Amino acid sequence: MSGARTRPEKEPGDGPLADTGPSEIEIERRQAGVEEDEDEGTAVPPEAELPPD
Repeated sequence: MSGARTRPEKEPGDGPLADTGPSEIEIERRQAGVEEDEDEGTAVPPEAELPPD
């Protein structure tokens, strides 16, 4: 043997999750007109960004 370390075979489910696209919740929020706040990472309704009348 060469002494080099070999990585064990990964089992399904090990490691980070694969990016499979938007979740059902994200799709529902988009359809309802709710956008994600880039600063906080939380969903904010579009009217919350408008200045008060």
